[in-house]
Amino acid sequence: MKKILLGISVFLLNCGSDNNPVDAIYDVSVYRAYVESVKKSVPAIRELNFTVPVKAGFMERSDLAKEFVTFPRRYANMTVMMKQLGFLPDSVQSIEPYVAENQSGFHAAYYITGTDSLVVIDPQEYPVSQFKEIVAHELTHALQDQNFNISQDDLFPNRHYSSFCTDFYLARRCVAEGDAMTSEFRYVISENSLSASPLDLFSTWRDEFFKTFGTREIPVYLNLVSMFPYEVGSYFVSKIWSTKGWEGVNQLYYSNRPLSTAEIITGEKFEPHRFDYSSLIKNWYDSCQSVQIADDDNYGPVMLLALLKDYTDATHAEAALGWQGDRVLYLLADNAQWGKFVWSFQFKDVSSAKYCMQGIDAVLSARTLGNVAPQRLQVVADSLITYTTGAVATTLLRDGEALFWIENVSDPTNVASGIQNASLAKRSGASYLQIESDPEIVEMKKRMIKRKELGERLQFSQCCQSGGDI
Repeated sequence: MKKILLGISVFLLNCGSDNNPVDAIYDVSVYRAYVESVKKSVPAIRELNFTVPVKAGFMERSDLAKEFVTFPRRYANMTVMMKQLGFLPDSVQSIEPYVAENQSGFHAAYYITGTDSLVVIDPQEYPVSQFKEIVAHELTHALQDQNFNISQDDLFPNRHYSSFCTDFYLARRCVAEGDAMTSEFRYVISENSLSASPLDLFSTWRDEFFKTFGTREIPVYLNLVSMFPYEVGSYFVSKIWSTKGWEGVNQLYYSNRPLSTAEIITGEKFEPHRFDYSSLIKNWYDSCQSVQIADDDNYGPVMLLALLKDYTDATHAEAALGWQGDRVLYLLADNAQWGKFVWSFQFKDVSSAKYCMQGIDAVLSARTLGNVAPQRLQVVADSLITYTTGAVATTLLRDGEALFWIENVSDPTNVASGIQNASLAKRSGASYLQIESDPEIVEMKKRMIKRKELGERLQFSQCCQSGGDI
């Protein structure tokens, strides 16, 4: 749960009679009693029951920071990739401190899926009412996990989805966090005998997101993917709750689950366009000796907003930029200074594709790599632009509603054509649900669940030994 989003009680009540934080040295038994009192209320509010007891631990933020192990070489390669993709300024030396701060400083508390356990960070920092509010939020995650197996939120519906930036994963996080925020709101209302709608607060958060997304701190993409589930996902879920109740929210985990953050933004249901990179992946890996970093993902409209933050506006953002699908394949190999990649986009219409092409053109025209400024070369109006930035060769190509950003790849025009033709053929075949039920993918998911739950149980054990209390 994000620290700065705490305080629904403050928003609603504007009071603080019991809101003085306790001493830095706190009585664990007191906080255990607070947790137990909240446990009695949350199931009735969320209209779900715990199937097994939920454990609670407490730890210091300094100990939490120790849980996040750094990998300098990995972050060095990630920094190169994110600079090349336009998400980091050339002046940033490493993304590592930004990621570390985001991970260790983000949470007020967290629930560990698959372990029936939650941890509150520095509980003594919070007024009693806010502490209970935090616990209500995390206990809702426990109810989600026990009733809907939200561990599967970290598993993706296709082989190529790999990172937390993945659009499908972010959409699933929106459901889980929006659900927990709505439950938390209802808990505050119930505890204080108030009459209010979560939409009053969450619509304000949503509006603020689209007004300010371009002014967030660097790196913007890291802030947006962290905050989007709370600031926009809460509105999406609470709107469904207000019309269909908790049963409508429950369906978001199964029959009515969103497949993209575009649905979270617009409320319109659709199946994202899929690009077929199968031949491209094989050729790239066959042609290199060693891999420094590789990523194969669909970033979605939220990452596109982060990329075009200095170009686009709230109106286009609230239409998800007309995004219908994307896929980026990036490979940094064989000690090369810069990697090669293909980033393909599908938009709902030609005007959206042209608009985003102009935005990416603005990004590329301003992007420097290794202190080298770009040269903008061949231009075919609204269709083709090429650039050179030192040894980096870039092509931006639009074909109808499709847009391709291709870098350091031979014959980019034919590559784009091959991807589009293969993707159209693939789309006319198996459906999204058929791909998701592929036996190989099902078996892979089972193995990932086992590894994930084992790792998280070990993590919880370690965190409690290093400062938490059960």
